[in-house]
Parts: sequence; C-alpha cells; structure tokens
Amino acid sequence: MSLAERRILLSAAVEQSAGRVPVLAGVSDLLESNVLAMCEAAEATGCAGILALPPIYAMPSPRETHAFYRRLASATRLPIMLYNSPRRTGVDLLPEHVEALLELPSVVSIKDSSGNIVQVSQLVQRVGGELAVFVGYETMIRPALAVGAVGVVAMAHQLSGRLVRGYFDACREGDGDTIARLEPALFAI
Repeated sequence: MSLAERRILLSAAVEQSAGRVPVLAGVSDLLESNVLAMCEAAEATGCAGILALPPIYAMPSPRETHAFYRRLASATRLPIMLYNSPRRTGVDLLPEHVEALLELPSVVSIKDSSGNIVQVSQLVQRVGGELAVFVGYETMIRPALAVGAVGVVAMAHQLSGRLVRGYFDACREGDGDTIARLEPALFAI
C-alpha cells in the first residue's frame, strides 16, 4: 500500500472505532522516512498510538535499533508499542534490549511475536512493571497470561473475534472447561 492509502486506512479505522477501542497505527516500513511519515499520519488521523517493528530488512545491531526507536520517540507524541517479530525482521528485541528502551517515556508496551514463552517470561520479569507485555500469537495466550503478560495482539480475531475473546477470557479466568472446548477451534485457524 502507498503511504496515502495507509493514511486513508488509518482514518477509516479511527472513524469506524468511534472511540470504542484504541486504534494503533502499524507504522513499519522499509524506509525510515516512511515510518516517520506514518507516525505523522497516525497523529493526524487520531490514532491512540503506534506499533513499530525495528528497521525491516537491515538487521540492525541493538545499538542501531535503540537509536531508531529514539528517533521514532522524538518524532511523535503518541505512545509506542514495540513490536518484536524476529521471524519477520531478523532482529530479536531481547528482554535486555527492551529494558534499555525504558529510557524513552513514550515506549509503553510491547507485542512479542518471538513465539518463545521463556523469552516472554523473562520480558515480564524485567519490564512487566513498566511496560504492558502482549504476545502476538493466539496459541500463546494461556501460557503468556500465566507468566504475567496482559494480552494478545494477533490476527485470528479478524476471522473469529468472538472465539478469540471467549478463549482469552476463559484463560484469564482459569475456566478449564471453556479452554478445552475452544482451544481446538482456535488452534485450527
């Protein structure tokens, strides 16, 4: 999608949500200038925050990744949700790297799509008191909640929102019967 199309999509999402839920703008792109333009578009369209991967394709070092997020934080007034998706970017935001990013007041949460429950647990232990930790896979809801994550930001809800919400609520409440009933359907998506 072009930047103009992405901006139209953000505007439509904010309009349709009508304040019922916060809209986070996915601002990631191959070009940093486009990431910064998307941050501006997110602010202009009324998004509640941004979701940002480390630089895509470049596979930056931890120092370079930190500098990138520092530039991002200085370019927007919106809260930032870090996005760790090592399979997609080749960069793993390890718990110690995320902890170093706490120096940026606008970094308020992280979506961890590492698929590694040990890493999620370490992340919660290191930064859970200061950042909201979310996982990126519905299949990790139960173990992630058990180690202190607060939620999931994933994709299956677009296909079956009620199923994902019911499963999440059952996991949060420890409702084993509902978990057992819903889990096979959720994991089949």
